[in-house]
Amino acid sequence: RDIKFNLSKVKKAQTKLRSIRHSYDFLTCEGIATYAKAIWIVENTTTYLDNKKYKFLEVPVTEVLKKFNQDSITDEEFRELARTSPWRNTWNCNNSCAYVFSESVSDLTPNQMALISYSVMYDNIYQSQECPPDEVVEDNDAIDGWLIIQREKRGKKQKESLLENLHKKHESAKDIFVMAENREDADRISELNGDIGKHIRA
Repeated sequence: RDIKFNLSKVKKAQTKLRSIRHSYDFLTCEGIATYAKAIWIVENTTTYLDNKKYKFLEVPVTEVLKKFNQDSITDEEFRELARTSPWRNTWNCNNSCAYVFSESVSDLTPNQMALISYSVMYDNIYQSQECPPDEVVEDNDAIDGWLIIQREKRGKKQKESLLENLHKKHESAKDIFVMAENREDADRISELNGDIGKHIRA
């Protein structure tokens, strides 16, 4: 309970800091370009039921864009949709995203792509040999923690496999020197050192 309370506090603080950081985005070149793009999309894709373009005579385009942003689906809502019925049942009955939405991948909206992405994520979780209990899957913070642990396990196995291959290639060698192309490679190689190697390096 304390952990979730602290996580909630941290999330609120992050949201506040993010809001402050982006409060003047509308004055930047990127912000102006993003806004102009959004206006253009709304103006050119908003239609009546008969597919005739809406002329925005009664409602200004800025008001429509504002309403659209206010009603946008949150990350938490996407995740809940992806793991619960009726969407989960629909997703499980189809083999491809194009078939679900009757659209090609290139025609999918950002919301559809986000929902598909989370659906695939939960597919991978449910199919895992170490699939967590439902109460963990249904808790966004808990399942994020589980995913981090699984990623760390995979990373550890990859390092162990690399180390084993190096030993096989140089069975008689007392020391093995591996060239690094960049800083990330150097860090990965350093982590392969045993306690003695790390002590010598230090």
